Amino acid sequence: MEKYLACLGVLGALALGGCATRLEGEASPAAAQAETAEPQQEPLRVTLVLRDGSKVTGQPALAALPLRTDYTQVDMPLAKISAVKFFADATNAVVSLANGDKLSAVPGLAELKVTTVYGKVVIPLKLIASLTVSTGGTSAAPREGLVLWFPFDGVQGPEVTDASEHGHFGRLVRGACIVAAASLVPQR
Repeated sequence: MEKYLACLGVLGALALGGCATRLEGEASPAAAQAETAEPQQEPLRVTLVLRDGSKVTGQPALAALPLRTDYTQVDMPLAKISAVKFFADATNAVVSLANGDKLSAVPGLAELKVTTVYGKVVIPLKLIASLTVSTGGTSAAPREGLVLWFPFDGVQGPEVTDASEHGHFGRLVRGACIVAAASLVPQR
């Protein structure tokens, strides 16, 4: 008899506490709400490499980059872009898309607005060498396939170009230099 009273006491406490029983396989209200809610989009993050070697990272004010090609004009969503390399004249760019497509285009803006850890900045396009797009966090999300490639062919000066076109450019520092491969072969 004490067993039954203890079970009734536990069931009564659960009922008074607002707990409800469900049939097996029936989703809880919280689970049903989570299933119907749209997935959370991580905020986009851009990394701008400036022509003077500076790097600026932050959240862009725009959601799409206006582009004009020889065959169309489009507002390309930043989420579809992996990297943009701007030519020195700031009137032409090569846009690498996340799906592997590459476009030669004319950017339809003169500046980029970015919210950084030190506040909002407006950077003229003519000062930007490249732009990479990633999602949230403090580091770029890993991408499948080739992420960077430094072939070291024709390096002039301290700049090393990323041939993967993702914009992960490098700079030779602290006296590093490129040496011809033939000089690395041991003499017999």
